[in-house]
Amino acid sequence: MSETIGGAWFRAVRRKPVLAIAALAFLALIALVARSPGRYLNDERYYIEGAWLLARGASFREFLLAPLNTPAGPVYPTLQWLLSPFTGLQPRAVRIPNLVLLAAASGAIAYAMARWRLTDPLARAAMVLALPIIWVSAGMAFTEMPAFAFASFSLAASAWAMSGKADSPNRIWLGFALAGICFGIAILGRQPYLPAAGGFVLIAAFEPRFRWPALLAAFLSCVVPLPVFLLWGGLVAPHVAWVGGVDLNHGALAFAYLSALVLILAPAYFMTKWKWSLIAALIVGLAVLPFGGLPATVAAGVAVHLPPPLAHLFQLALSVALVGGGASVIVASAVNIRERRDDRIFVLMVLLTLGMTSTAAAIAHLFSSRYLMAAFPFALFAVQPYFTPSRWAAARLAAGALCGYLSLAHYFNWVAPTG
Repeated sequence: MSETIGGAWFRAVRRKPVLAIAALAFLALIALVARSPGRYLNDERYYIEGAWLLARGASFREFLLAPLNTPAGPVYPTLQWLLSPFTGLQPRAVRIPNLVLLAAASGAIAYAMARWRLTDPLARAAMVLALPIIWVSAGMAFTEMPAFAFASFSLAASAWAMSGKADSPNRIWLGFALAGICFGIAILGRQPYLPAAGGFVLIAAFEPRFRWPALLAAFLSCVVPLPVFLLWGGLVAPHVAWVGGVDLNHGALAFAYLSALVLILAPAYFMTKWKWSLIAALIVGLAVLPFGGLPATVAAGVAVHLPPPLAHLFQLALSVALVGGGASVIVASAVNIRERRDDRIFVLMVLLTLGMTSTAAAIAHLFSSRYLMAAFPFALFAVQPYFTPSRWAAARLAAGALCGYLSLAHYFNWVAPTG
């Protein structure tokens, strides 16, 4: 029996290597969450406070104005409150919804890719598991995954609308309306998605056929979160207004991490006019050496398993690579936009990726690699012209998933067995 299962597995790897590795990675993610500690960890205890408040009978207004310890919008705690009859708001149980949302978001991304006529859309969407930030965001009870999921649903609805025939105006209007509502919910989940609503305005400006439906989507994207923002008097609750500001170091870190994620997804993204990208990477990357590397710990979930001297060298080398990569990804994006300027969907996705990455600079109180979630799913679409499902892609998926596994295990206070 085991030989039969093993033979079927190896046949699957040969035929669909990316899907086979992704399936194994997702099972590993589920197993890791199933064995996770039965207590709230890291920021989970802050994000779940709103759900507990609603479960105790607080009104929605009281919940929105309560002095909670998170600047994120109300989508995540509201979702957890709605599911509380099933989860009891218990630590392991409240981590499960994010796994479901990851699967749903991946399906939505695959659907959008199919509507935009990309080959092998399931394998392309499955590469989301190659992103280490996805593992932590989906494996723990954090706020990023619901927003990411609704942004993915918005893209799927947009793809459905835009792939309709000219004689199906109802489909176009309905698709964009759904896209706008979903994106408004994404903004309510994580406010950094707000500038990306401008993507609908760009569609309206450059695609006359979709002008008014796209403007409707932009309008709905802003109207959905507007009542909450009016109640708050801003984009965050009044008691956490101090988290705002501008920190250019955080912006640089965000682009550095983006370069690593793009390198995992599609190394060929950097190959158009690669000399320009390489020169930018070398100049900017080496410039951080006199300062001892990046100001924040990089890949802590991996570094924690290394001896201190090796961990320091790992941090320094990774800092040079990431900062150089940040410069490289900006140059590569500019070159790729120029080379593919007639592909308006591609140009839009690259612009949204760069714009969402830069929003990390507006979160001044601290930096987390999870802030890069705001650049997704746009970045996943932006790299598609440079991605081919293959064994090499499956190998990158396995490597990225391993880093994600180690990072999530670190959050769960995992200790490697000895002896």
